[in-house]
Amino acid sequence: MLTRLVVRRLRLLTDVTVDLEPGRPLVILGPSSSGKSTLLEALDLFAAVSGEGVDRAAERRGGYEHIQSLGQTE
Repeated sequence: MLTRLVVRRLRLLTDVTVDLEPGRPLVILGPSSSGKSTLLEALDLFAAVSGEGVDRAAERRGGYEHIQSLGQTE
């Protein structure tokens, strides 16, 4: 069971740790462009990897290069 999510360098999130408590809702609050959607994307990617495997999850999200480049500027 997932109890902690650590996100580093994904779009606006540079170093974020979220402790999750089983059976308790997760509430995400913050101003616009603070990374709320990115955090949900990270949770979705984790769920996909644990359910489908790394290769299939990456393929469905544009491939490894796309995932690795999320948040990088040109």
